Amino acid sequence: MARERFSRPAAVHVTAKVHEDVPNLRGREVARKVAIALWLGARREDFRLVHFSIQSNHLHLVVEADNWRALSRGVHALSVRVARAINRA
Repeated sequence: MARERFSRPAAVHVTAKVHEDVPNLRGREVARKVAIALWLGARREDFRLVHFSIQSNHLHLVVEADNWRALSRGVHALSVRVARAINRA
């Protein structure tokens, strides 16, 4: 489902589900690497990670973005960082 576009700063809830073959995200080492990846990946001027929750097979993110393009790019950047962190765990 496409997200409604916006042009002023907004807080958004994002759910990111992982493939069924990925190990439990709440495992000690995986969760630590995912958390680090999220905090490091959230350092953007137009995109901010407000809060996150690591579940066994998905992540809940509350993010703020200045516009829809910043949201798209920010979530994509976080997804890449998290995927790399999981692969290294």
